Amino acid sequence: MAKNDTYLVPTLATYDALAKEGIQNGLSKEMIAKVDSVLESGKRAISIAQEAGIKICYGSDLLAEMRRHQLTGLGLLEESGMSPLQVLQSATINAAQLLELDTEIGSVEEGKVADLLVLKENPLDSIAEVFDNWQDTYRAVFKAGQRVTVDG
Repeated sequence: MAKNDTYLVPTLATYDALAKEGIQNGLSKEMIAKVDSVLESGKRAISIAQEAGIKICYGSDLLAEMRRHQLTGLGLLEESGMSPLQVLQSATINAAQLLELDTEIGSVEEGKVADLLVLKENPLDSIAEVFDNWQDTYRAVFKAGQRVTVDG
C-alpha cells in the first residue's frame, strides 16, 4: 500500500457500534465475539499502516440509526495509536487528497470551502474526550462560511 500510495480507510466505528448494539439488533453472541475480534484486528492494522507510512482516512460505513455512533470512530483511531492531530488530518486533508479535492477542501486556507466546528475543548488534547460527547463540547458550526448553529 505504501509503495503504491494507497490510502487505508478503516471503519472501526461500524464494528464498535455492532459490538455495543448487535445483540439488540439480532446478532448472536458468537457474531458479537467475531465483531470484537475484527475491531481489535482493525486497531492493529492501523498501527501497522502508520509504521509503513500509509495515509489513513476516516470512514465509518454506519447507516440509519447507527449513524449516531459515527464520531466514536475518531476516538478509536486515537486508541489505535494515532495522535489527535493525525486523527483530525485523517478526516480532513487526507480525505480531501484521497478524493483529489485538496485544492478545494480539506484545510482552512484562502480560496477553499470549509465547514468548521468551534469547540469548547482542544481536540489536540484528546479526540475521544471531545468527540465522544460532542454535543457538550461544540459552540458553533459554520458551513461554507455561514454560521448554522450556535451554543446557547
